[in-house]
Amino acid sequence: MAGHARFSSIAAATGHGGLTIRTEARSELLSRAFDLRSKALKGLGRLEEASRAAERAVREGRTAAQTSEAAKHWLPMLLMNLSNRYGGLGRHREALDTIGEAVAHLRRLEGDHPDPLSPNTADALVNYAQCLQDCGMSPQARETIAEAVARLQRLTASHPKFRPKLDMAVAVWASYLSSSPVDDEETRTEYEQVIGLLDELSAAEAALRVIHAKAMSDFGTKLLRAGDRDHGRQWRAKGVRLRRELLAHRDV
Repeated sequence: MAGHARFSSIAAATGHGGLTIRTEARSELLSRAFDLRSKALKGLGRLEEASRAAERAVREGRTAAQTSEAAKHWLPMLLMNLSNRYGGLGRHREALDTIGEAVAHLRRLEGDHPDPLSPNTADALVNYAQCLQDCGMSPQARETIAEAVARLQRLTASHPKFRPKLDMAVAVWASYLSSSPVDDEETRTEYEQVIGLLDELSAAEAALRVIHAKAMSDFGTKLLRAGDRDHGRQWRAKGVRLRRELLAHRDV
């Protein structure tokens, strides 16, 4: 209910409480108010209403971004929220188009105002990858999540607080690969890259060790099915060995 209270107070300040403010400032306030409303409605399970509020937030945000630098930086976040609302309703194509626009905005902002410590573009790319995957565009999804991982690796190298985002992105990448065949050298190389990342990251994160074991086993099985018996047996054996280690550790 706190979101509704904040929405009401902002709405009052934009014309219902006797105050007069310029149009661009009014649009910026309304965009934030409807964004809050959308998130509050989503928390209450009122997904259709949350989607409509997010659409209004984006409309107001577009108006504000025409004259406000702050609004230009806020607009991609509004678009990301709207994309999430569409995705929650199963409107995957609309979600994809919307998050694609958010990513394009963020890339332009990076060009104009580089911020090496901002995770916003990486976060948007993770969402973009999921929307691509939801639309059956697995190769593009894997390419997009790979870029997100590379960005998060750079961030984490100097700021460990971003490590959970990196762990999550690598886990997502592995999940996309699990549904992809290994009928070309590029995909095999990608599998090995992800397995290498999981090997590196799982030393400090137990949950990733399970994903690491599964990725090696799945890769081995797929190689065997593709006729590469030597490498397939090696990778599957590594996966089975790690799974046994995890089970033994759990039983101790």
